[in-house]
Amino acid sequence: MLADFDNRYKEFSALDERFHLLIHGASRNRFIADFYDAIAIIFHYHYQWNKAFARERNERAIHEHLDYIAALEARDPDAIERACRLHLRSARQTLLQSLPQSMLDTEARTA
Repeated sequence: MLADFDNRYKEFSALDERFHLLIHGASRNRFIADFYDAIAIIFHYHYQWNKAFARERNERAIHEHLDYIAALEARDPDAIERACRLHLRSARQTLLQSLPQSMLDTEARTA
């Protein structure tokens, strides 16, 4: 996919979901799977993802997924944690960018 990413980046969403479901299943942590499901419902169906910069976000996520897979294959707990935390920070940034500005303004006033 990376070799032809300019033409295939829109295919990423389906692969991303499969990747995350595989990780969630392997974790055997119901909270992780439930949290992912809740976020997916809220943002995919209620707010809709902000499609601006989708190609860049998808490419970054692919590299983060590959780094995570490499850390898992190496059985390196520190690298696994670093890769996971980096991906979570990226996901948080994407979520915040998808929120309507009015919601972010309200959040800033109440914080």
